[in-house]
Amino acid sequence: MNYQITSLLILIAIACPIFALGWWRQRSTADAGIVDVLWTLFTGWGAVLILAFADGDLGMRLSVIIIHGLWCIRLSHHILRRMRDDAHEDSRYAILRERWGARAPGLFFGFFQLQVGFVVIFIIPFLFIAQAPANPLLLGMGLSLWILGCTGAVVADNQLAAWRRDPRNRGRTCRQGLWSWSRHPNYFFEWLLWCGYATIASAAPWGVVAWLTPAILLFLLLKVTGIPYAELAALRSRGEDYRRYQREVSPFIPLPPQRSTES
Repeated sequence: MNYQITSLLILIAIACPIFALGWWRQRSTADAGIVDVLWTLFTGWGAVLILAFADGDLGMRLSVIIIHGLWCIRLSHHILRRMRDDAHEDSRYAILRERWGARAPGLFFGFFQLQVGFVVIFIIPFLFIAQAPANPLLLGMGLSLWILGCTGAVVADNQLAAWRRDPRNRGRTCRQGLWSWSRHPNYFFEWLLWCGYATIASAAPWGVVAWLTPAILLFLLLKVTGIPYAELAALRSRGEDYRRYQREVSPFIPLPPQRSTES
C-alpha cells in the first residue's frame, strides 16, 4: 500500500501545475473544456501506474489496466473531437462563465485545481484493486458492468453525434435510440462503468470503500454539474421542445418513454 500512496502523492504533485497550465490556456481560448481532457488523462494513466507495480492478483490488475486504459483513450479522444468540432464552449462551463462574470478567471483557477481532488476520488477503486486477491466472481461481474457501461456510452455518444450532423435536426431534441429512453444515457452508462470498477475493488479488504466513487459520481451527475447544467442549457436553446422531452423521457435510468397527450 505504501507504493500506491507514494504514487498518488507524486500524481498530485504533477497534476497541480499541469491543471494550472490548463487554466492558463483556457484564459486565451475562453474554453474550459481542456479540464475534462486533463481529468481523464490523470485519472486514467494515474490508475494504470498504481496498478502496474502493486502486490494484488496479477490477473485482476491486468484486466483492469486494459479496460481502464481503453476508457482513458476513448473518453479523451471523444472530448478532444467534440472540442474540435464544436465552435462553442461546453454549455456547463459557458453557464458558469456567465454566472461568475468578472470573477470567472479566479474562480476557474480554483475550479481547475478542484479537479485534482476529483482525480484522487476517482482513483480510490484502483487503490483497492491494486491489493485485491483473485476473485473470479467479482471480476466477472465487474467486467460485465464495465462492458455494458462502456458500450452504452459509446452508442449514446455516436447516436447524438449523428443526430447533430443532420442540419434538419437543428433546434430539435435528439430522440434516437437510447435518447428516447433516457435524457442522459451517456451519463447513466458512464456511471454504470464506474460501478464495474467498484465491484472488482470489493474483492480487497475494505474494498467496499470503493463504492464511494460511483456514489459521489451519481451525486455530481444528478445534483451538481451534470444533469442540472445540461438541462438548463437545453431549455435555453430548445425551449418547449425540450420541456416536452422532459415530460416524456426518464432523466437518467433508461425507461420506456411516456408519450405526452399534449400536442
